[in-house]
Amino acid sequence: MDLTAWTGLLVTWTLSMISPGPDFLAVLRSGAIFGRRDARWVALGVSSGVTCWLVLTLAGLDAMLRVHPGIYAVMRYLGAGFLVVYGVSVLWSMHRDQGESATPGTGAWGPAPRAGASRSVWSAYRLGLLTNLSNPKALVFFGALFVTVFPAGASAWTKLLAAGVLVAITVCWFTLCATAAGSSSVVTGYRRARRWIDTVLGVVFVLLGLALVWL
Repeated sequence: MDLTAWTGLLVTWTLSMISPGPDFLAVLRSGAIFGRRDARWVALGVSSGVTCWLVLTLAGLDAMLRVHPGIYAVMRYLGAGFLVVYGVSVLWSMHRDQGESATPGTGAWGPAPRAGASRSVWSAYRLGLLTNLSNPKALVFFGALFVTVFPAGASAWTKLLAAGVLVAITVCWFTLCATAAGSSSVVTGYRRARRWIDTVLGVVFVLLGLALVWL
């Protein structure tokens, strides 16, 4: 790959990472409720999901799904179901008794009635992983990106190196988001406007899930 190809790949990838989406919202809300440590584990889960999609792309799964669209449809429905259920769980948590004590290790959904709660590392990691894996369109995007950027006959080592660089960018970006999400100003703002924030986030996740099916 020449410098132009690398530049195009890195710029396209970086722009796709920093665009707000389910991954970003999951990290942001986790940091506001559970703190930086939890948000960083969510970020690691997101990065693991991206790694899975990249590996599957390099293995040629995107081409297989084009031949067998039924499998892709099932993946979309499962992903959409996860996003809708997560969105509903956020909305439901908003209506809980505000005095209810947070329960550590609340599961993959992670909603808690108030900031300052805690949950297990696995719950945080699983949330990030499942949120990212819920969108199989990532596989289509990665496949198209690689086909467009890589020259014909590019070696496997070149593709693996590129995938490693893309994962590194992903980890850096979402770790930065997690650090910012756990800042005192974000936590304070969340506490003050939790009802509105959770309403917006819950509705957004539900709409993203529905859009995954219909668009």
